[in-house]
Amino acid sequence: MSVGKQALKYTAAAIAVAAIIIVSSTLYLGVNFGTTTTTGASGAQGGTSAQLAIQLTDPPTVPKGTTSLNLTYSSIGLLAGEPASGGQQTITTLTVIPQGGSATLNLLSLQNISQTIALAKLPNASIIYSFTLNVTSIKIDVNGTTSTVTLATGGNSLTVTLGRPASLAGNSVALLQLNPVIVSTSTGYQMIPSAVGIIRTAGTANDNEDQIGFRQHLSSEDQSQLQHAQGNLSAQLSALSVHLNTTTISVQVNNTGSIPVVLNAIGIHGNFTAAGLSCPAHNGNSSDGPPQGDGNPGSSTTTQTNTASNDSNSSDNAAPGSNNHDSHQHDGCEAEHADQLVFVPVNSTVSGTGCVALKMQLVSGDFGETGAHGLVLSAGQCVVLTFVGEIPVGQSGGILIPSTLSGQVYGVHAIASQGANAQVACALPVSPTSCSVLRGSDD
Repeated sequence: MSVGKQALKYTAAAIAVAAIIIVSSTLYLGVNFGTTTTTGASGAQGGTSAQLAIQLTDPPTVPKGTTSLNLTYSSIGLLAGEPASGGQQTITTLTVIPQGGSATLNLLSLQNISQTIALAKLPNASIIYSFTLNVTSIKIDVNGTTSTVTLATGGNSLTVTLGRPASLAGNSVALLQLNPVIVSTSTGYQMIPSAVGIIRTAGTANDNEDQIGFRQHLSSEDQSQLQHAQGNLSAQLSALSVHLNTTTISVQVNNTGSIPVVLNAIGIHGNFTAAGLSCPAHNGNSSDGPPQGDGNPGSSTTTQTNTASNDSNSSDNAAPGSNNHDSHQHDGCEAEHADQLVFVPVNSTVSGTGCVALKMQLVSGDFGETGAHGLVLSAGQCVVLTFVGEIPVGQSGGILIPSTLSGQVYGVHAIASQGANAQVACALPVSPTSCSVLRGSDD
């Protein structure tokens, strides 16, 4: 599993967002900040301390037929500003390690439920900026088959950056909502992370919130605060064309909210044709490597047509989150592909004004080596991400070709941190009015 291959990739972008938030918080909270950075175990260093109960909830978007989504993590890192002398803040990293060294959660069991997963002690009046789960494995069970899930952003970290940090005033609760999207691609299942978090005062009605493993239904107030803390995006397909086997896809994304977000990935869903498949003679053995034939494209072609869906929890053809990972036989061999493509930004920051043109790349089994780790979009920023190249059908030697016929509909799903996402269905030919918002998108 590649969860552990590219450590700190997603965290790097999240820290960039946290840095923006730390600077803006000098105005938001009226606090001056120092520059000291320390790392240590969870615990307050003298003075009046506050206990922080860390709770997790998760309404994931998963393929139809999913019965479990197990995430195992080895630690939780907290980025906090602790009170210091002269009205300054000391930026501190605290680490909380689960009892036994690791913990596993079935994220499907946390829909509309919060569970206390950790406790931390910090000085009163500390400001929390982010939480990072160090992930060691992700497993999904779909229709009785267990598979490994890889982080589409690379790395082994899931970070929740608070868009509006809050100062601890006595015992408090950090409620973290993970809402990842699981996508079936030709290289396996990918998790596109998105999360939002809030800090609230510990409830007086329930004294069990500070017990590890305690579970409770989300209150209407919690749901309202999580909704209020989310970022907002808009998206549209701005170009789709094919020349020979080369595809050009452009997607415009705007941060329409008031807080910065990390644009993690873009899912494209629609009608693709698999052409030029070249496969070795079938010998009954399974192989994960490339075809061992002569490398010349074959004549086999398969077509799979689907329309965009707006099911936000599970679907056969959602955009993304589908389970369209079909298997087709061609001359004694098997080539797998899904009608779901996942792209990630190449750049990590946007410079310039207007709608900035940048590149995106297709997620593949080894994409993390190129350093993709999310794109920071400040409030009001706009970007047009473009991919130009061939779209391989896994390792079969084939190429996916999107249909460009008039009337074809493609689903576009832009997914970012702070729970920000935008889903649109776009009909060809592309125009400023060819995309319509799907249910579950940001308003």
